[in-house]
Amino acid sequence: MRVIQLMSKLNFSEEIFSQNYKTYVASFSDFFDEKAKQNGLTNHAIRLYIRWFSKENEAIIKKYLKAEDFDPLVKNLNQILKEKDEERFANGTILVGSLGDLDPELLPKFNDCIPLLLEICKDKTGLWRKNAGILVAKLAKHPANLDIFRKFHGIEILSSVSQFILGNK
Repeated sequence: MRVIQLMSKLNFSEEIFSQNYKTYVASFSDFFDEKAKQNGLTNHAIRLYIRWFSKENEAIIKKYLKAEDFDPLVKNLNQILKEKDEERFANGTILVGSLGDLDPELLPKFNDCIPLLLEICKDKTGLWRKNAGILVAKLAKHPANLDIFRKFHGIEILSSVSQFILGNK
């Protein structure tokens, strides 16, 4: 546990990543089981992935990983977004957004979560609503997600949430 906790605080380094990227890909599944969630490993892993899979590291990440390498992480993040844990949900939304910034073709892999995210935007308050609203806006940018947004009145919901996020409501 201490290793992942410490790694979540480290700055990204191509040297470290290039030597261990296969281990990191394997970890996309390792840190998301029930025991890891109870021990806090999932939270640390998500924070690590947020730091590493940021836009500033895009060239390095794309040099070593392909979109399909993220499939186990995508699967786990889809589950995280359905949980009731606020910290994991908030960090999960940030990570999904970061992955979408790295490779917009990953965004449709989260379209099953759009109805839930829109419900959160309508029904929740505070960080739940803010994080869901930001992710909804990012997901709405991909053409493959537009039909789902239309079906669930996402444009109207996004409009009200944007007023909340910007402080106009």
